[in-house]
Amino acid sequence: MPTRFIEGSEHRGDAPIPAAPGDALPRLSAAIAVVAAAATLAATICATLGGCASVAPGGRSQVTMPTSLSSVYSSIDMNMHLSSAETIQDQCVGVQCQLNAGFDKQVQRLGARLASSAYEIYPDLQQRVPIFHFVVAEKSQPGTTSDASGTIIVYRGSRNGKLDEQVLAFLMAREMGHVVARHHDEKSAAGMLLSLVTQVFLPVVNVTRGIATLAGSAASVWGSDAVTRDNLTAQGSEVDQIAFELLGRQGWTVADLADSLSAYSQGLVENSWADDLRSATARCEKQRMLLAIAALQTPSVAPGSEAKEPKRVSPSFARIGAESTLAVPGLKLQ
Repeated sequence: MPTRFIEGSEHRGDAPIPAAPGDALPRLSAAIAVVAAAATLAATICATLGGCASVAPGGRSQVTMPTSLSSVYSSIDMNMHLSSAETIQDQCVGVQCQLNAGFDKQVQRLGARLASSAYEIYPDLQQRVPIFHFVVAEKSQPGTTSDASGTIIVYRGSRNGKLDEQVLAFLMAREMGHVVARHHDEKSAAGMLLSLVTQVFLPVVNVTRGIATLAGSAASVWGSDAVTRDNLTAQGSEVDQIAFELLGRQGWTVADLADSLSAYSQGLVENSWADDLRSATARCEKQRMLLAIAALQTPSVAPGSEAKEPKRVSPSFARIGAESTLAVPGLKLQ
């Protein structure tokens, strides 16, 4: 987009003259009008391409971009995460190669089971994400990442520590949860809208084209993090719930997961991925407590009396937070 200048009342060659103080209000009004037009344009694009409004599995309203568009954006974001993680430099030898191959097969086997369950639970998912791809990245630190197209990446360093199969399945299922709940599409929408507004707004206020382009690119890549920060807690609960459901289909209960997840997360170094997993561990512990309280509240049936139909609770995982099916007086979940 060519750079625009709000010009003053006189010129000196081709150089723009700063507007007089009395022109400040018209310039501000023009800037506001352009931002409003950019937002309207973005909304129009969304409506034309299938709509920006969607609802997460937990019922939260979202603004998303179509997966066909956000796949490109989220792939760039995923590769940025990969590039920032330390790569394993040494080639495996002997037994280590066999262990690596076994881990790769385990990821593929678990991924196939989890994907099958995801398509059963969410029938519309396959139209948006026809297939999940599971990849082990040669990164020394523990971690996972994903993109909107259904690529799920597990860092090889995740094997370090007390990683058993249900914890590995949970890590993979949480990344799948981001795809199911359209979190990548949500982040892409925020980044693209902010980038559009930046590209249009900065030239209006006499910022050079190069700076406007750089700022727009930065807004697209990093600005969405700030825009969606308020949703991080909600997104964490959503991916946990999806992961709980997927693991429940594999026969694992919350009791199976809670202790193993706690032991694994305690050994992690301090970083944002580990902090997020510790938050998930705390939610899992609360889930186990809810189920234990529900079991204590189940009424007993006296001999010879007519049994009543008990309130049905999932034997593996029940919803947490505001959607919990278990009423626990005095207990508030975030």
